[in-house]
Amino acid sequence: MSDASATVPGSGRPRNALLFALAVLVIYGAALVFTGGLSQSLYKDEKHNWSTTLRFVDYQVPPTLEELRTYPEVVTPLSYIIWSGIEDVTHAGIRAGRGLEFVLSLGLLAIIAGRRRPDDTALLCGVGLLLYPYLLPLSIHLYTDVLAAFLGLAGLAFYSHRRFAVAAVFLALAIATRQYLLALATGLAVWALIERLRGRASATLWIAPTAAAATIFGWFWVFGGLGPPSGIDKWVPLFPAPMMEVLRVIPEYGMYSLTLIGAYFVVPEFLLFRRWRDPLGITPRRLIVTAALLGAAYALFPPTSYSVPMGALDRVVRPLATSDGVRMGFYYLLALTTCLRFQRLDAAFWIIAVTFAMNMKAQLAWEKYALPTLVALWYLKSIRSLDGGLFPLVRPTEPRE
Repeated sequence: MSDASATVPGSGRPRNALLFALAVLVIYGAALVFTGGLSQSLYKDEKHNWSTTLRFVDYQVPPTLEELRTYPEVVTPLSYIIWSGIEDVTHAGIRAGRGLEFVLSLGLLAIIAGRRRPDDTALLCGVGLLLYPYLLPLSIHLYTDVLAAFLGLAGLAFYSHRRFAVAAVFLALAIATRQYLLALATGLAVWALIERLRGRASATLWIAPTAAAATIFGWFWVFGGLGPPSGIDKWVPLFPAPMMEVLRVIPEYGMYSLTLIGAYFVVPEFLLFRRWRDPLGITPRRLIVTAALLGAAYALFPPTSYSVPMGALDRVVRPLATSDGVRMGFYYLLALTTCLRFQRLDAAFWIIAVTFAMNMKAQLAWEKYALPTLVALWYLKSIRSLDGGLFPLVRPTEPRE
């Protein structure tokens, strides 16, 4: 069943595109006014992000191997290199770095919704991304997430248009910004390799994402480990650190990642695209088996370990839930929507599967970490490459029956 069957009738409507553009203009314009032109006080992680940026201002260009091993963060350094370069040129302070994140956030929406001839599907996907409660807050602060998501989305977009070499560069740059963008390149590589083994794709389809994913080993060599030793010493003792032990995982974090995809993609997609008219062929047997398997996993590994909310969703649900059991039941249902929605072994499935696996090795299950996966899903939806679409074996601009 083609994903096109789930789109809203009518396409290429200039009026709808104009309304979307005006909505974005109002929302982002209000954010600029509220922050005094992005001149608000330093907020949470901005304090150490800005401190590290100023540290990079004093580094050589490009930084030496020793400098890359001594900055006090655990993430790869591209964001700090870019922010410090902007500061070195403009001397505008943190506002300039925030301005870059602000523009790149608009770029995310433009790639997803602002295609050359945007139709209702693409525009609604842009609305879906706007509904994600972390998009705008991350866009007005000096956080690494928007830059990483933008580079990852650019890589995915070039990949979908068969620009494999350029795609590999952008996917590698995304990993150079935040290691967890490895999930996007790895998910694409697994999917493409399977398609190659099935005889449905050429070898070039899996080489690009595989080459991008392999760059993580280069960073391991640069750091002499998973991250700069100074950053490891500073941050690892503060939170659980399953990534430091080969066999250690935190399954609860994986469970919560499925919940977040359900809350921020599956449910909005269901409402925006009226998917109750298109049940994706879910049989009663498949429903029962999926619900039982996920229920057992959620019962064994419920994400209840945090005494404080894990993000916006958790903050809303906690006061309404009478107990951890009720809250976990609700989160289980959201995770179930994800498992039922993504049962085809397509690119989206493998991106979600790798994201699930990587979350089990993360230090936190914070909701903002879902941004790159959500951006990828909304993009795949906008080019009609979900639910059996031949992405990117058929160019996304070609109509599908």
